[in-house]
Amino acid sequence: GRQQGSFGGGRQQHREDGKGEGQGRGDGHTQGDGHKHGDGHKHGDGHKHGEGQGGEGHEHKSGGGRRFFLGGGFGYFLGGGHGHHTGGGHGNHTGGGGGGVEQVEGGGEPECESGFQEDPRNKSNCIDINECAVSSTCEHICTNFPGSYRCSCRSNYEISASERNKCTEIKVCEFLADIIFLIDSSGSMGEENNALQLSFASKLVTHFTVDNNRVRFGALLFSDIPEKLFDLNKYSNGADVSRALINAPYHKGTTLTDKGLDYIRENGLFATSKGGRSNAQDLVVVFTDGQSNNPSATIAAAENLKKQNVKVVSVGIGEEVSLTELQTIASSEDDVVVAYSFDSLDEIEQALTSRLCQG
Repeated sequence: GRQQGSFGGGRQQHREDGKGEGQGRGDGHTQGDGHKHGDGHKHGDGHKHGEGQGGEGHEHKSGGGRRFFLGGGFGYFLGGGHGHHTGGGHGNHTGGGGGGVEQVEGGGEPECESGFQEDPRNKSNCIDINECAVSSTCEHICTNFPGSYRCSCRSNYEISASERNKCTEIKVCEFLADIIFLIDSSGSMGEENNALQLSFASKLVTHFTVDNNRVRFGALLFSDIPEKLFDLNKYSNGADVSRALINAPYHKGTTLTDKGLDYIRENGLFATSKGGRSNAQDLVVVFTDGQSNNPSATIAAAENLKKQNVKVVSVGIGEEVSLTELQTIASSEDDVVVAYSFDSLDEIEQALTSRLCQG
């Protein structure tokens, strides 16, 4: 796991299988947006269950916030600086929380938010509780954050869809498909987030049997201009595909999604000469962190691919994505998957691989 959002104070702690000292906590001195005047008790309406796109979803409110999709089935409202633990221990937390202090009306001692405790050295401040050291239920890996914590899994495992603190062994998909990853390499990504995106794409490959009789992968980047990384017939095993994705360059530049989509069609990347197979489902997975520079051209380019019986799956990452555009370029509403942040990509891993495995 990696730190999410913007926090005051605390240092990230990491522990695996119950090991580690868990030393160090947030200094709790930064109060930021978390310093709130009022009755010191309200955090929205708490937990709220409702129907999401394509199945029952779970919504969590925290002083108002932003909604995002997980595989068409789960939605979360995050914001306001209050940390939530869900599904038996998986930490969903937000920026803007500062030191976790809520000022009680009329003076008196401040009340610490969930995930924080009174600083014994300065009772007017709150400090982070390192859940990984004292109360973690993470099965594999626990990472502490100010006000919360995060569970993650070792290689060949993924976070369980039903219990977010548990890990399940990755089930390999035996589907017959030709899959091309179209990966955003624009400047808005930034070096760190781009690396997280490539790591996520690389891990997705481990969910599939990669060979001439099952799944083949191709990939290209898009920014100002598209760059092909490799054709469908370049690699015959998953390890080589994953390695090529991890080592992809970073272009920066603008978000010309349409150029990437057009490149696939105009250069016949699903053609037999490039490794395409007539009996395989053709899939394009578009990864992006924002709206394209030319939305109308992007929509037109996606439609042209669909006319060639190519299924388009759109994956949005972060707060700046255009849900409308993602839904329009995707083949159906079920083919849209959005993660709240780059650090929460593992939360959509099952939903996305399940979507791709269905063809």
